[in-house]
Amino acid sequence: MDSKQTNPVRIVAEGFGFPQSPRWRDGRLWFSDLLAGHIHVMDDAGQNVALIDIGDQACGLGWSPHGHLIVATTNGRLLRFNGRRLVEFADLSGITDHHLNDLLVDPTGRAYISCSGFDDQQTTAPRPTRLILVEKNGFAHAVGIDLFYANGMAIAPDGQTLIVAETFAERISAFNIAADGTLNSHRVWATLSGLMPNGLCIDREGAVWVASPMSGEVLRIREGGEILDRISVAANPTACVLGGDGGQTLFVTATKLISTRRRSGRIDAIQVAIGAAEKTDTFRPACGMQ
Repeated sequence: MDSKQTNPVRIVAEGFGFPQSPRWRDGRLWFSDLLAGHIHVMDDAGQNVALIDIGDQACGLGWSPHGHLIVATTNGRLLRFNGRRLVEFADLSGITDHHLNDLLVDPTGRAYISCSGFDDQQTTAPRPTRLILVEKNGFAHAVGIDLFYANGMAIAPDGQTLIVAETFAERISAFNIAADGTLNSHRVWATLSGLMPNGLCIDREGAVWVASPMSGEVLRIREGGEILDRISVAANPTACVLGGDGGQTLFVTATKLISTRRRSGRIDAIQVAIGAAEKTDTFRPACGMQ
């Protein structure tokens, strides 16, 4: 099955530099604007509730067990925001391969961070990289193997499988999660020839919605690579998250041009039939930092 979703695409907000890493928490949409160095917090109608100035290129987002916002920056810093001020929690620049991409938190409070592995602005050939695992005590080490431009991540409903987009390998891969958080049994979850998967999220049936910037779509994919749905958007999508009532609104971050002067970034929303894997009104991602 390879069908086109017929539900209309609604523009929630626009005028951003490079929006990405959308999250749904406390009935609000959170996302970073990498070029502006901002974290935006909006309701599902696109009204700005809060704006946090990071002063750096913010990418992945998560929350500590105490509810503090944790932000990964592209240059390898983890920042903690307690509602009043930002402090640096960890410096990962010595362990990361080039810039950071995204942040994922498991139910125990450990944080996984994806990396590019090479300078994608140069002509150097892609090189394999690993994920960074930040333990609850702040200790960081590399896990996983042979990832080509690791990007968006999610944990499957079974709680034992980590799924990660490998943008330059044109595939989504999976690992088994060991009890200590390390990763093993690397395997191909879905081959996406001709596409470059970016940010992703997972629904309660275990299917993945993934942003495909090169084709201008978000795709719903089943393990094995079957495309269940595909939705075209007007700009190049960077990531997506399920939120809203019942977790059945797919919010998509997208941009036409990466520029601080021509702010073409936007947030789109599409109603979908299958909701998020977790209860989006009560789910509390924890980043493992106290």
